[in-house]
Amino acid sequence: LKMICLTEINESVLKAMKMLRFTAKLEVYCREKEIDQISTFITNCIKNESSGSLYIAGYPGTGKTMSVTAVMNQAKKTHENVNVVFLNCMNAKSPLNLFRLLAENVGLCTKGKNVQTLIFALEKHFKKLNHTLIICLDEIDCLCGNSNSVLYRTFCWPDVSENIILIGIANAFDMIDRELPKLKLQAKKTPQLLHFTPYSKDQVAFILQKRLESTDIVDRQALEYCARKVSAVTGDIRKALDMCKISLQNGCASACKDKSKIIDSAHVANTVTEVFERRFELSASTLPFQQKLILAVILRMRRRNRKQFSVMTLYKDYTTVCQKVNVPKLTCSEVQNACELMESNSILVLANKNKEYKLNVEEERARHFIQDDANIIGILQENF
Repeated sequence: LKMICLTEINESVLKAMKMLRFTAKLEVYCREKEIDQISTFITNCIKNESSGSLYIAGYPGTGKTMSVTAVMNQAKKTHENVNVVFLNCMNAKSPLNLFRLLAENVGLCTKGKNVQTLIFALEKHFKKLNHTLIICLDEIDCLCGNSNSVLYRTFCWPDVSENIILIGIANAFDMIDRELPKLKLQAKKTPQLLHFTPYSKDQVAFILQKRLESTDIVDRQALEYCARKVSAVTGDIRKALDMCKISLQNGCASACKDKSKIIDSAHVANTVTEVFERRFELSASTLPFQQKLILAVILRMRRRNRKQFSVMTLYKDYTTVCQKVNVPKLTCSEVQNACELMESNSILVLANKNKEYKLNVEEERARHFIQDDANIIGILQENF
């Protein structure tokens, strides 16, 4: 960090903190290709007066929502007679609340309606549209259910009206194939797919530098160190921003406490390392039961020399174990989410481009994570 007077620390750090907020309204960097693809998709639909759907997938913190938001803001400025409704399915908490919000956004009455009557009313409204309506549903995988009928119906909206453009955003790369295997038979217009890859070390460093360039408070080496740590684990830009915020807080507190006039980059690097190690240890002591169970299944697979595995392969073995020990099982989508959480805690890592996982810790360390649960330890000893 640059040499700064104590009287300047609070003001400089406060400014940096504001720039490091994930929700800060700044330009989207390092996603030019993806933004261009989304923009081209929207433009082609509007130009050809045709409907369409786009499914955007990528790990958390890879810029999916920010990129779509940027394109939507530009679309409203560029194209006439275009309305945009952007909703987060998780925040809505239920399909009923989600469709109520959507109906309210397009001016429909929602009183006394259930999910099916709301969908019917929405589709009736869509057929009468004389302008383009872009519906963006973030975390759309929250609509997954036992039959996925709501999800099927939603992705069929472009068939209802040529004025509907649907954009779904989620983490899972294979949601369409896994949750909607019959969509190609039910829908005339199946969704185009766009994948967001994790940010690289150089991209994370560039984004951090752009965020902080106006503050002149963090030097390049400190940011590059943070970028290396984050990109090696998740490529999640939100974690990089959090690391910088915590480092700045600790650095500022240390400078004031020691009455020092400088906060050097070595201090920031130590703080980042400390935070990563502390987070890792916390994940070991507070691992949820289902993640422990999944970890036990992975260790069983390793005994059969299956050190790399897809989520589907893992789910088959996991289902067998749950049936044998009479434990309620998660859905495949939930197992996928659990794997992503364990990946974010450095317990698992993606092994290749085929989205196969493998353990990212020694087998002895993995056993340590589950040793406090006798039932799960017993699973390792069974030969079913």
